[in-house]
Amino acid sequence: MFDMTPLPILLVALLAFCHVTLSYKIDDSLTFTQMVERIPVAQYFRNATLHHPLHEALAKGTLPLITLKALIQQDHLFSENRLKAFGILAKREMDPNRRKYLQGVARQNYGSAWEELYVQFNFSRGVHMVPPVLEYSVHDLSLAKNGEIAVALASFYPARDIWGHVASRVAAIADLPNNPSHPHFTPIARTSRGQKTAQFVTVLNEYYARLGNDTKTKKKMLHAYTRSIQYELKFAETILALQVESIPAPNFTDLVDSHFTPDAVAGVVNHALYREIGAGTLPLDRFAILMQQDHIYINGFYGAFTAMEDKETDAELKHRLHKNSDNMVNFFKRQYENYDFQEAYFVEKYTLAYVDHIISKSHHSSIPEGLAALYPCYFIWNRMGRYMNKLAQNVIDPHPYGDFVTYNNPAESGSLAKFQGLINTYFDRLEGDLETKLKMFQIVGESVLYEEMFADAVYKLGRPQGL
Repeated sequence: MFDMTPLPILLVALLAFCHVTLSYKIDDSLTFTQMVERIPVAQYFRNATLHHPLHEALAKGTLPLITLKALIQQDHLFSENRLKAFGILAKREMDPNRRKYLQGVARQNYGSAWEELYVQFNFSRGVHMVPPVLEYSVHDLSLAKNGEIAVALASFYPARDIWGHVASRVAAIADLPNNPSHPHFTPIARTSRGQKTAQFVTVLNEYYARLGNDTKTKKKMLHAYTRSIQYELKFAETILALQVESIPAPNFTDLVDSHFTPDAVAGVVNHALYREIGAGTLPLDRFAILMQQDHIYINGFYGAFTAMEDKETDAELKHRLHKNSDNMVNFFKRQYENYDFQEAYFVEKYTLAYVDHIISKSHHSSIPEGLAALYPCYFIWNRMGRYMNKLAQNVIDPHPYGDFVTYNNPAESGSLAKFQGLINTYFDRLEGDLETKLKMFQIVGESVLYEEMFADAVYKLGRPQGL
């Protein structure tokens, strides 16, 4: 006979454990940098970052050259953005002494040190931040522009704190004084001598102390520190996993395909709806729903391009944004005639949600964001078209959905490549607009979810209209 502890007791015990291990109480006798040591979850992520395999491999000289390249390129881009964030804070700071310190940090120039690394290892300079690093940098900029200065500085502290300790630990493991031939001697030595943490800690603690009894802002500072600690761990994880060679420099579509979409896209491409179309086994009523609702989506799709074309002032880009829908109109007309069903007379909720998404981004956001909303329609349908055509080869003619399969065969179409060229052009033109770049990645992710929702709903919900 088992002694079963009642579930409510287990839940209470679990909650109590979480409270003890994850909570903390502000102690006014402690400085900020002492206080963060009392936050268990922050210290967990800090230790995980300090002892991360990326840094272990760097110390032991076993880090692959391509990973070292990714580390140097991404850290350089991130560091330059961090200096810009200090410059933003300096403009906002009213106290002359504190402003002078922030200006001094913002004006620091490590260009020659980075150039030394590029020359030594024959690396090219990085062009774009990969999405997780971009997210971290935009987080920095957002706090610098809109948050309390003290909170922004608290968010900046983990990078200095962690890299100071990482540098010391890595240098000790590498035994640099007795090992000048270490393959990573220069980057380790540069990191070890490049930290100016002591003065920053003094300034940060002064900002914290001036808050006095303002517990709310103090908690914001501690939360910002904890959040950035997690970003530091994510940075290390990202670099260690990064296997994309940066010559030529990756563009937007390279970065999206490599870091965001593979698993999610597979869920759409291999969906039963398209798998059964390719195999010729999808019930006709499901195919009718697909045609009716996809027709509504396509109308929104062309409307989105029209809106962006109207907003564009550059003649060449305006021409590239122009879309002629005649071919698509004829395709849907042919489906209705061949299968003897009519157009939908109302839009289903799932279609409306997706159409609202692309219309909102194309009409009310920037053109790059509007294009990002449409990108999954191109690359998912490209892959799905290939998959359906492969399945259709095993179907004895006449294939029940042969016209649909043939029309969506991307083998002879250059539409994906043209669209990729267009969206990459807009992405490159953003240059230092990191906020919009990050939004583009986020919007692609949202559209992928809408694609899966659409396929799922067509396959499972409702019935054809007019039949």
